[in-house]
Amino acid sequence: MIYKFLSKQGKHWLNELIKNPDVHYALDSIEKSLSQYTQLKDITKSKLVSKLNDVLKDALKDKEKLLDFSAEIKVALLFLDKGVPTEHEPYGKKNDGEKKKGPDLLVYINNEKVYIEVKRIRKTRDEKAQEVQLLKIEDAIRKIPSPFYVDISLGETLNPLILTDEVSNKIIKKITSIIHSLDQTEDYLNSKEFTLNDIQEELGSFTISRKKSNLKGERTSCSISTEPINYSNEEYKKFKDDVADKVSQLPKNEIGLIFFWVDSDVHEEVDLLNPEVSIYQTSDGPKQHINFQLNKLFQNYHRLSGVIYRSKWVELQPESKRCHLYRNRWADRKINRNLMKALEECLD
Repeated sequence: MIYKFLSKQGKHWLNELIKNPDVHYALDSIEKSLSQYTQLKDITKSKLVSKLNDVLKDALKDKEKLLDFSAEIKVALLFLDKGVPTEHEPYGKKNDGEKKKGPDLLVYINNEKVYIEVKRIRKTRDEKAQEVQLLKIEDAIRKIPSPFYVDISLGETLNPLILTDEVSNKIIKKITSIIHSLDQTEDYLNSKEFTLNDIQEELGSFTISRKKSNLKGERTSCSISTEPINYSNEEYKKFKDDVADKVSQLPKNEIGLIFFWVDSDVHEEVDLLNPEVSIYQTSDGPKQHINFQLNKLFQNYHRLSGVIYRSKWVELQPESKRCHLYRNRWADRKINRNLMKALEECLD
């Protein structure tokens, strides 16, 4: 599907990108959304070709650009799926072909024009480094023939930089040894717990239980849970700069929102609003805390009517509640109750 929208040069860039397996997920995501994306009001083939070519060219230097574009598409589809008229890049381009500094989307809802800038909160370097180690551990354990399920819980004080190849190999070796030492014919109705703290202080623990199925030749099941990772001061500063840039692209005296699309599995938005607080949230705590930090943000940006957060932290927020809208009471153009309700209905 992507190929038919691309110029000759765009196809060349795409062929170069495909050589990198790390971008396949992002390209698949764009592919799935592309047919619906063409429903955007004012999207012509030439405009879509231009946008895709720009993204593919940028992605040769920074593959994250593909996921940024994918998030932008998905935000548009949230409104399109509810029948809300939506324009992409309403300010278009300058006469020299350069993109004007303007919002990503314009939606027409409840007799109001709402401008939206999309900001994808990317996974951090530490998170990516930790993911490599976690996938290594999971893959090794899942290759072990056994009827067991292994649930690994890494300690809350774990620094991602501690989870080195050496530590990961020791975890794999210990779990493998214990699995082989267990009687695979025993029932294990109650899971057995084992410590990992002999490998690294406060590293964590794991439990082993028997799976319900008893298929011949089946392999071990495995899952790993970790605590959230704090953002670095450098990443927090970049986030603040990005927010300032996004706000500057919203038009004055209009209703303008920033839509934060959170890609991270182990971060939550409150961590970016105040990096010095713990981001582990209880069921009754998050909203009050988030609102307190947002007030500081809103007071600095009167052009910003509000923000929408789309969380990926599934354990805390079910799929239907992933999107949350917060209004800025200091905004030059405030979101009234009727518009608030209409926006929330789109986000359900």
